[in-house]
Amino acid sequence: MDWAKLLLPLAARYCRSAQLLLAHGPDSPEWIEYALRNQVEGRTWLGRRLDAYYLNQLECHGLRASQDAARTFLRSFVERRQAYSLDTVVLDLGVGCASYAWPLLRETKHLSLICLRRSPREVWFGRSVVPPEVAGRCEFVIGDRLDAASYLMRREPDLAICVAPRWDDFSVGQLAQLGSLVHSALAPAGAFLFVTSDPPEPVPRKTQPWRTPTEVGAVLNAAGFQNVHATRSDPALVAVGWKLPATARRELGG
Repeated sequence: MDWAKLLLPLAARYCRSAQLLLAHGPDSPEWIEYALRNQVEGRTWLGRRLDAYYLNQLECHGLRASQDAARTFLRSFVERRQAYSLDTVVLDLGVGCASYAWPLLRETKHLSLICLRRSPREVWFGRSVVPPEVAGRCEFVIGDRLDAASYLMRREPDLAICVAPRWDDFSVGQLAQLGSLVHSALAPAGAFLFVTSDPPEPVPRKTQPWRTPTEVGAVLNAAGFQNVHATRSDPALVAVGWKLPATARRELGG
């Protein structure tokens, strides 16, 4: 998208994608939610073509695939716990507004989310766009996913979800630190879902020492997770780890 970045000031006159990228940046919740919505907006035929171009970038496909993976796993996790008449508390450690959870929040009262965000702007934006009918169970709070103090909560989360828009958002050390913090914070039958965009091939490994499901799985295993399953689901990389082995989880309703 390098040449597209150079054209942002010009493209911003015509298309919504360029306006958001120029004003807020590619990591902003405004751009992320717009890319997830994936509905072209632009002035004139040219503006709509430009908008479609930005929304069709590999990063956007990966973001939407990651969102779909989070939505699918969350539903199966919540339904499994509902069979045991258990409520589910989710700790969202990603970016954006956790819109993958909104449909399920509408369907069941046995689910609630705490969305940890580093900046007040992210918290404000999340609170402003979450649907009113689920706002009471989708809370946005200030915190840092790599800070142990941010995990001091009233109740241990049953599931932690981190949707990272790009595969290079974390170094291997940061992923290991995140895994360790999440493992300590989770309820005994809890799980951690880590989803990110699958990197294009070939990718230089100078700045990022991991990129394969095997490597991500090894990091989560080292953090203490059991029964780790990591796989590539083009264009996303999905990894799930559990705090306890399957036999122990069944006894707790997990």
